[in-house]
Amino acid sequence: MTHSVAKYILEGERRLRAGATSGNSRTPAMAKLMAKKSLSELRLFYRADPRLPQYEMAVPREWIDGNKHVNACYYLAAVKDPALAAHNEWDYGVEFRARTGQSNFVLESQVVHIRELLLGDRLLVTTRILELDDKRLHLLFEIINKREGYLAALAQYLTIHVTMGPPPKSCAIPDDLRSRLERIQAIHSQVPMPPGADRLKRLGPPKRFFKEATR
Repeated sequence: MTHSVAKYILEGERRLRAGATSGNSRTPAMAKLMAKKSLSELRLFYRADPRLPQYEMAVPREWIDGNKHVNACYYLAAVKDPALAAHNEWDYGVEFRARTGQSNFVLESQVVHIRELLLGDRLLVTTRILELDDKRLHLLFEIINKREGYLAALAQYLTIHVTMGPPPKSCAIPDDLRSRLERIQAIHSQVPMPPGADRLKRLGPPKRFFKEATR
């Protein structure tokens, strides 16, 4: 395990212990407010949880369409670099691929649109591990307008671990990597699910079918 990954896990576990005392990273007043507010009202109060990896960027001109907002096709582009940065932070990125000849591919994705984004908006994107098994990783991204403080969209990936080949072929996540990801997922599981999460679809086939189909 690299020093940066170990530091990330230790810091996350420290915040997890702190969260066990406070309930979550939000203040009691904020938690009470959020319990009463509608999704529309919550957009004005949303902030990223510090236990999740965060990545900032600005909306570029080429993402803007004739309606003068970010076109729907670019919301997955908005999570590309945050996903890569999180994988590198977890030692599951560029160095891991070079060292092992393994990586992961996206099997499915979904975007839930909540509020539009405009040219020049400053975005903050969080990445969390929702769940994993011996081959798959389920990731959730929150796309936040940092300056205005609202949740603009959610995106999710289902990925599968592969050996690069050629040709690429699915394989089990190495034990040391899976152990590391499970520790990170334990931290992320303490973060409340974002508004709009009820609109997320279930990704992937039933686990029993998946196991039979990939033997």
